[in-house]
Amino acid sequence: MVDINQRSSILIVDDSPLNVKGLFKILHHSGFIVSVANSGENALLEIKNTLPDLILLDVVMVGMNGFETCRHLKADPATQDIPVIFISALDEATNKAECFAVGGVDYITKPFAAEEVLARVRHQLALRAAKIEIERLNQELEARVRLRTLQLEAVNRQLQQEISDRHQVQEQLVYSALHDALTHLPNRTLLMERLEMALQRVKRYPDHLFAVLFIDLDRFKTINDSLGHQVGDRLLLAIAHQLQQLVRSTDTVARLGGDEFIILLDPIQDINDAIRVAERIHTQLRSPLQLASREVFIGASIGIAASATHYQQGSELLRDADIAMYRAKEQGKARYEIFDRAMYAEAIQKLQIENDLRQAAVGQEFHLNYQPIVSLDTGKIIGFEALLRWLHPERGLISPSQFIPIAEETGLVVPIGEWVLFTACSQMKQWQTKFSHPPAKISVNLSLKQLREPDFLEKIDRILTETEIAGESLNLELTESMLMDNVEELIFVLGQLRARNIRLSIDDFGTGYSSLSYLHRFPIDYLKVDRAFISGIGAGGKSRQIAATIISLAHQLGIKAIAEGVETPTHLQHLHALDCEEAQGYLFSKPLDLAAAESLILTNPQW
Repeated sequence: MVDINQRSSILIVDDSPLNVKGLFKILHHSGFIVSVANSGENALLEIKNTLPDLILLDVVMVGMNGFETCRHLKADPATQDIPVIFISALDEATNKAECFAVGGVDYITKPFAAEEVLARVRHQLALRAAKIEIERLNQELEARVRLRTLQLEAVNRQLQQEISDRHQVQEQLVYSALHDALTHLPNRTLLMERLEMALQRVKRYPDHLFAVLFIDLDRFKTINDSLGHQVGDRLLLAIAHQLQQLVRSTDTVARLGGDEFIILLDPIQDINDAIRVAERIHTQLRSPLQLASREVFIGASIGIAASATHYQQGSELLRDADIAMYRAKEQGKARYEIFDRAMYAEAIQKLQIENDLRQAAVGQEFHLNYQPIVSLDTGKIIGFEALLRWLHPERGLISPSQFIPIAEETGLVVPIGEWVLFTACSQMKQWQTKFSHPPAKISVNLSLKQLREPDFLEKIDRILTETEIAGESLNLELTESMLMDNVEELIFVLGQLRARNIRLSIDDFGTGYSSLSYLHRFPIDYLKVDRAFISGIGAGGKSRQIAATIISLAHQLGIKAIAEGVETPTHLQHLHALDCEEAQGYLFSKPLDLAAAESLILTNPQW
């Protein structure tokens, strides 16, 4: 075994203080010597003074990005052997390939877990130590051979034995460098070698076909977190064994890391061969796995990419299979998708939106619109819902439906959501100062990732303090599906918010998957009836019945109902009949910019 010196030096290159703080804490507490550079340029200057043993490098930075920084490092003989692990929240399908193309050895996706960071860092340090050890051993052996060539035959036999032992050590080190430590399957390095060989065969024989299956286990994180890492490891071993049983001996089953597996089917007659393997995998995974006296059910999302003459590198095939896998997840998981060029174009578009999102806050491209909330009893405006809008300098207004899911996926929703909350509370304070009859509340949507932040309550307290508004002036809206994630922890957090007199709403109620058995335990003030039920409320059928049920449920729980998407007098008439307390929609007003919202506050009309 190669001994990893816990006092190894690590350079963190990231322009995000929050990321640097998290990484520094993880590595420093684990005994590593940690230094920091906040840009690619500063990293190159820092390395001139002290060479680190390993570099953690962010992909997206102001100025010189991670890819360019890595190219500089690999071009310098003094730094070209330092392992570089990229860290980024960018879409993995599009960027992993370039990370390895420029010389990176591994890739960590934000938001990162401490266990993953430490595991990958230690693994790369072990590989580097192994290479250094092999070189040292070889030099030592050569010296000893020269020294003992004139000694007796018995001494020479002893030396030959030592050489043989060293070769075994080297072979073991090479094996470890090419195989996954847990499953003993080929790892990324060996997989890429075999992919390149398969591509070479395609170039020599254009009719030769092979396929790559990118497999990501569904619900693995839930199982791993709830049942423990030991059960998670047993599950990965069981899946690895099953996958090997489902393919030919000439095929390759590899583990990329985490719950990601790759199958290289080489050769195939046509794409149907790959489809049949994917279907066999899904059939196999429908049966439960018996692990530690527990039955575990797990599925898999599979992306398929078939070889073609336009592929120049194996990483391109892996990228496209990864893109197809993500499409399978988006389509509902436990299914397969075959890559096509439209998927690649969509992935590029998502990447562009993500890149632009990172610059949007810096460029002050975000703003809030405000949609009034009306009391159906008095007809008065009693509050506003703050709605995020993004005015791109080149593409114009970008719909929230395009960028909010990407912000959720990348974790950018946390800083963006904090900006929305602070801005809305600041505006509420200005209204309270400016108007004699200001709105009573401002509503802001929360994401699940915001609620999961360990310092979420501290952020709320800081925002309320800095904006000088009372808790009762703020209403936070949660989606129905958020209520089913870590229920007990969520009840505690919501209770803490309620203790601050902050009002709480469940948005789009009736469209999610919440359990009524939990609903009464949440300290909720409002249920919001989704616009889908309001739009058909006057046309007969089930929409009015569902709306009536939701409003009745709210009243039975002792809380109020708010209707969204009220657009016609007929909608309003039915909501009055159902005793709905509040409403918002185009009948009253579309979302307004700040000037229009303030004009409406001044007149505060009755409808």
